Amino acid sequence: MQQTTLYLEGRQLISAVVALNAANGVCFTDLLGITAILPTIAEEFNAAGTISWAATSQLIGATVGQCLLGYLSDLFSRRRMLQFATLLLTLSSLACALSSYSRSAPFLYVVRAFAGIATGSISNLVNIAQNDFLPVHRRGRYQGIQGVSVALGSILGVMAGAAFSSLAGRWNALYYMETGLSAVSFILICLFVPPNVKPPRWQHIRSTLKTFDGLGILSGIGFVVPLLILTCQVSTLKNRLPVLIALAVITPVFFSIFLALGFSKRKVRPVVPFMLFRNQTIAAILVQNVLFGAVYYGFTYFVPLYLQVVRELDPVKGSALFVPYFATH
Repeated sequence: MQQTTLYLEGRQLISAVVALNAANGVCFTDLLGITAILPTIAEEFNAAGTISWAATSQLIGATVGQCLLGYLSDLFSRRRMLQFATLLLTLSSLACALSSYSRSAPFLYVVRAFAGIATGSISNLVNIAQNDFLPVHRRGRYQGIQGVSVALGSILGVMAGAAFSSLAGRWNALYYMETGLSAVSFILICLFVPPNVKPPRWQHIRSTLKTFDGLGILSGIGFVVPLLILTCQVSTLKNRLPVLIALAVITPVFFSIFLALGFSKRKVRPVVPFMLFRNQTIAAILVQNVLFGAVYYGFTYFVPLYLQVVRELDPVKGSALFVPYFATH
């Protein structure tokens, strides 16, 4: 790998920051937009008992994408992985919109998983890519800009989703809107975001892939995905005891394999360098992020459903109650 990114200044810096935060905003539009339209989709698809899979599959996809594409960006550049993620978000958003015609809940859940891969990757890569072309003493200021893009994208998602779901059969307009916004962010990244490394030539890809921690990624996915399913869907799996037992067994088995690989000495770039956990500060921050993520996503997915289904508030009014939360995010 040959490092190519230099610190940016002036118009180049502004253009790159705008491109990255445009993608970040669209990412959170997708993440939060679905919370406002889930009750409408459940009714239209006659899927009240399974609609939570729309959120679960998205979170599973986000976990996989964040890990995999973030790892690959070190080898093939942030720019290429961001291009792939924004293109995937464009296509999956279009597929979500078209699912309104088939009214197939399983198809929607699969498509939401691909959207999750895209949004998880984008939210991770934007942060990393922006730090690539900024010196340490300037990163704090631009982290604030990322916070603004998160807030604006979240507000746009919940309000647009609520407005469209109030119109009979028009919730899919949210995803047509996302398709256009994702396509624009893809173009902006192609034009203005520099690669952090020179991607390997085709004849060198085999040697590059020898450093790829495939076993670490597979074992990590092998315990994270069942764990997320158990956490998010345990109530729906109570009547499917064999599946529940299988997931409960698979999770610790793959976790043990992941730990064994992490502590062993291998000639690969580990997906999670265990040496990081020797630093108490880093370890504490990582644990804090896990707890924060659990609370954040639980809150942002549960409350809109509670306001619309239990409190029977109009979607627009229920989503408007969220605006102050996102504005002060």
